[in-house]
Amino acid sequence: RAVQKSSNVATMRIYEQLTPKTCLKYLEEMNFKYLTDSDYKYYTTCIGGFTKGTTSEEMAAGYATLKNDGVYREPTCISKITTSDGDEVMSSSTKKRRVYSTNAANAMTDVLKSVVTGGTGVDTAGKTGTTSLNKDGWFCGYTPYYTTAVWVGRDDNRIMESLSGASYPKSIWSNFMNAIHSEYSSTDSMGGSYTDYQGETTQQTGTQATTATESSTKGTEATTAAPTTAAPTTAAPTTAAPTTAAQQTEEQPAENQ
Repeated sequence: RAVQKSSNVATMRIYEQLTPKTCLKYLEEMNFKYLTDSDYKYYTTCIGGFTKGTTSEEMAAGYATLKNDGVYREPTCISKITTSDGDEVMSSSTKKRRVYSTNAANAMTDVLKSVVTGGTGVDTAGKTGTTSLNKDGWFCGYTPYYTTAVWVGRDDNRIMESLSGASYPKSIWSNFMNAIHSEYSSTDSMGGSYTDYQGETTQQTGTQATTATESSTKGTEATTAAPTTAAPTTAAPTTAAPTTAAQQTEEQPAENQ
């Protein structure tokens, strides 16, 4: 219920009991590259308040770990390489490691399902996120087929007054997921109520646009497109028109379908 209503106090109390060192160890296992020493000192990191932020690729891979029964797979842009005759030269050799227990990952998925209501034919879990001063908006979510992380913001880090995780990120995520799920859903889309979200979470500034994680039932290995870049710098707050976000996709392994 606390996650559904974005009760950051409840999150912070649990984080306090577990300690930042224990909790951030999970992010280390999932290759969150921009963690600094100061991130281990303050409880704001429990809601994404990192010194240098994160990337949409890292977020997508992190959420995909929950859907993959707690097993993390390093994102890759390559699914396979073939010759001009179609002979396979190499296939993706994505490295895997267990980060969460299967029970813990499934329990978190059940929690995140409470955030997304409605939909037709596809189970969905996800979460919105908005940084202070509306500089960044996130929506990260997954189905049995795809995991997608959307970031919307300005590359100069300016304020966007109308931005929240439930505004542009929600719309982008919904439109993209509806399109790529049409062959799996019982209808041509996942329904107008598919992205009815129940709250916001304050998070620290992200660094790059959208990342999606594809989960195909056809037995192919993971693929990740559009790699993300370094963490953002801070600019003086002003109001400006919003920019949109790019998208990135990675497959979920067939053994987890």
